[in-house]
Amino acid sequence: MKRIASLLSCAMCMASLIAQNEYAFEKTYHTIDTTVAEGTLSLAVVNKNFFRNDEYFGDYVEGYTLPGYSIRPTLMYQVAPNVSLEAGAELLQYGGEDKYDRVVPYLSAQWQVCKNVRLTMGCIEGASRAGLSEAIYDDEHQLNMLPETGAQVHVRGEKLNFTLWMNWQQFIKRFDTIPERFMAGIALDYEPSNKQSEWRLSVPLRLTISHIGGQISDYPERMQSLANGSLALRVGRHFDNTFVRSLAFDMEGLFFYTMAGSDVRPFADGVALYPKVKIDTKIFGASLGYYTAKNFFSLHGNPLFMSLSNYQDYYQAKRHMVTFEGHINHSIHRDVRFTIGAKGYFDTDASAVEYWYAFALVITPQWNIIKR
Repeated sequence: MKRIASLLSCAMCMASLIAQNEYAFEKTYHTIDTTVAEGTLSLAVVNKNFFRNDEYFGDYVEGYTLPGYSIRPTLMYQVAPNVSLEAGAELLQYGGEDKYDRVVPYLSAQWQVCKNVRLTMGCIEGASRAGLSEAIYDDEHQLNMLPETGAQVHVRGEKLNFTLWMNWQQFIKRFDTIPERFMAGIALDYEPSNKQSEWRLSVPLRLTISHIGGQISDYPERMQSLANGSLALRVGRHFDNTFVRSLAFDMEGLFFYTMAGSDVRPFADGVALYPKVKIDTKIFGASLGYYTAKNFFSLHGNPLFMSLSNYQDYYQAKRHMVTFEGHINHSIHRDVRFTIGAKGYFDTDASAVEYWYAFALVITPQWNIIKR
């Protein structure tokens, strides 16, 4: 018990000083800039240097460490005032490896259909920028998953923002021995309050479908089609010219539903509730939350939020967990950002603390080669 109290105190101290799962990766995806002249050719480099240590000891997921870097050099060409093409490659290497873990092509085509509508095909922002709950999509995937590929539509309004995407994770050919995999999602944000007002209200809705299957290949896994979603109410107070920039309260409800493959796990549907309070200051940000769930599951979420273990035969229908996190995001230069942080999870049923800590240095320079 003394060890648990010590870990809890340490994690809460770290949370008050440093980071949440918002790595400094928010600007590594290039959105079309319609102010760039037609015929402009640019060279862009996205370099992510990261270290994350997951100190997980419980029954739901084993702990591990992710030290490494990725680099993505691309050429960006403004085909027309409202059409851009970005092409290159992404390389990922983990610490201690004598070769790259992966080298994959990268191509993203974007069309600004009109002022408020944008179509992206090829490599997309996808789930990593959709604001999904950690229980549905773990931000750690930004470190170890392939670039998301497929199609995405963005619609931006004065009070309503809408994004629809499909990430095709694994393609199959006839007679393959692997299943096809994809994730599709909808992100809808309704903000009825004035963006200039001190008090702000938003209602985010998220729906995702994850599929494992396919008809033209022979594979040992059982077909699955799973739906996850969340609906939240967020109320925030913004401050001008003060140390505290904002205070916010989130009330988020989540669900899980099995559309196909109900025999894969001991439950077919489930729900969760995840209220959080957040503070953002000029130096750091932090939050405190309480997660309670019954039979919740997601293929891409953090396993700590599940009712089913991802590495052993262990199942607990009801989950109760206190989460605490904090972050510092420091802009060193226009093209250089640093993030450091930690997050703790206190399982009240098991009286156990699990946590992770991480830091990242992200460098994103860009040079014009030809400008017409």
